[in-house]
Amino acid sequence: MHDPRSTRWRVALAFGAVSLLVLFSAWPGLLGGWVGDDHHMVKSPLYGDWSEVLRVFSRHAGHYLGEAGEPRTTWPYRPLTMLTLLLPHALVPEPWLHHVIGWLMHIATGGLLLWALLCQTPPERHPAARGVSLTLIALFLLHPVTVEAYVHINGRSDLVAGLCLAGLAVVLLQRSLPRPTRWTLVALLAFLGAASKATFIPAAIALWLGLSLRSSQRRDDLRMGVPLGAALLGYFGLRAANVPFVGRLGATENLARDISAFADVPQLLAKSTAAIVSFRAEAMQSLAWELLQPFSVSEWMGALVLIITAAALIARRDYGGVVLIAGFALTVAPCVIVSRAFWFGFDRYLYMPLILVILAAAPHAVLGFEATPRRTLWMVAAGVLVFLAALGTRTSSLAYIDQTTYEAAMIDDHPDDPTTVYYMALAAKKGGQAERARTWLTQMPEPPWPVAIVERVGSLANEYPDDEVCGRVHGQLESWLREAKGGDPREQIREAAEGLECEFQ
Repeated sequence: MHDPRSTRWRVALAFGAVSLLVLFSAWPGLLGGWVGDDHHMVKSPLYGDWSEVLRVFSRHAGHYLGEAGEPRTTWPYRPLTMLTLLLPHALVPEPWLHHVIGWLMHIATGGLLLWALLCQTPPERHPAARGVSLTLIALFLLHPVTVEAYVHINGRSDLVAGLCLAGLAVVLLQRSLPRPTRWTLVALLAFLGAASKATFIPAAIALWLGLSLRSSQRRDDLRMGVPLGAALLGYFGLRAANVPFVGRLGATENLARDISAFADVPQLLAKSTAAIVSFRAEAMQSLAWELLQPFSVSEWMGALVLIITAAALIARRDYGGVVLIAGFALTVAPCVIVSRAFWFGFDRYLYMPLILVILAAAPHAVLGFEATPRRTLWMVAAGVLVFLAALGTRTSSLAYIDQTTYEAAMIDDHPDDPTTVYYMALAAKKGGQAERARTWLTQMPEPPWPVAIVERVGSLANEYPDDEVCGRVHGQLESWLREAKGGDPREQIREAAEGLECEFQ
């Protein structure tokens, strides 16, 4: 007989080895400095102010961007996320502490997720569960799409929410806990997760319902919806009291004013699935640009994988797994909001969805491995995937060394993205590099451009009223206006073109 304590030690050592591999792979970025939106965060005088640490529950995220004071718009209410940012910054206002905390949270999320997987498929009944679960956790911890959440400081909200989601999975699967203890933990984790990021809410609901449908104690597990729902209502009550909703959602206009954004959800889901299954490593992306493009080959493949996965789960009558995959979709879908804004970042939005995918797939992976006669082949394939994931993490983390490297990675990965070119011109102007900004503007790709930057490009071009810059941008807008079709932003194009104040006009 195997000694259970010896087995647990082997699992712990294997997990420790994976954690060190994550540290080694992400080391370049973890040693890096402030990049991208980090600069907007740490320039706020509220960062480093001890009196502000406990005020996070009465402020929204917009208070902590740039200069202090009442922001013009209502931003997301994420008190727990802001607490994990303001507290370490008050202790040590340097990037390294934020990076250490990010890495530790990521490893803790992996540890909780491993615990949840072993609860789903107990090793006592499934001998392969430990090895398969460790492999899945290694793929999660080393997956390139997670880098943006724990290496980029601005991705903290997804990281904290993911940690709460993994903890919630463990508690929901700990059916031997006394009911009062279990209810209290479910309520606490649900509240903290919602206080980290709003998309935690659909993820948590899908997690509760999916695990309940898989349970042999379905009635008791479904009752966990009571503390879960109460905690989410408590969060909304606290939010309403401190951050009244005034017609805006996140960083862009309320989707009710532009329902056409919902048409991009299928492509967003296909893109998300493709990113997860391909282990691709890219720097920051602009969804405003990405979702303006037709479906790529990888996105069609992602859509096919998503459909086949859902069909396979239905065929196996794993309705809990179907709900978890639906939770993946419902957690990703709200990210379509940023496709209507001048915004960079995509991978961090996949942090919680990836947790749900792993929970959905894990029992089938264990059963499939136990049923296969060629285990060595599968072990080699798993090793190759882990190696590729580590390489992807290494590549992704390199983009976060410093601002110059960050900008170079964005251009290298997305050279045809006008949003990136505009960002470079804007960053150069703000940095007092007028000639560099002028050069970037002359390199603006031909339209179409994302709606979010049309007027912005015109406004920046007015800073350089000559034919080479302003004249070129004007010509591009006029050409685009002549060719505009029903779905193009004609009004924005016309306003931007008429707003140009070029010398030649």
